[in-house]
Amino acid sequence: MAETVRRTIRTEATAGPNGTSRHSVRDLSPFLVDAGRSGPSPLELLLVALNGCTAVLVAMVAQERRLAVRGASFLAEGDVDYRGLMGVAGVLPYFQAVRQTVRVTTDLSDAELRLLGAEVERRCPVANLLRSAGVPLQTTWVREG
Repeated sequence: MAETVRRTIRTEATAGPNGTSRHSVRDLSPFLVDAGRSGPSPLELLLVALNGCTAVLVAMVAQERRLAVRGASFLAEGDVDYRGLMGVAGVLPYFQAVRQTVRVTTDLSDAELRLLGAEVERRCPVANLLRSAGVPLQTTWVREG
């Protein structure tokens, strides 16, 4: 039986040229989103979501599989042609490609790191959402330590 959980985000937009909006998630401190001036842009938040999702899953999978992971760092980059956001026909308004580098501080073997990476990528909702939308996503796993 599937367990469905509803997530609710409350948003208030302010008038102005930057499209600034204030977002509330559960009982956490509100944060701003706009065109990248006083807060992250929505596309930047998508990269944050990718890195955050990957971080959660690295910890979760490592714990489940009893893999010794001492830490990890994440770098995400996305290529976007802003002409699409400006309404130019034929130009996609979202990322044309996303690259992510995951650096894992561990003594895992290459094979164990590949298994960790494959399981994290299989289970990451954000990575799978990007792939399902046809956005090329390349994730590189690097062992450090």
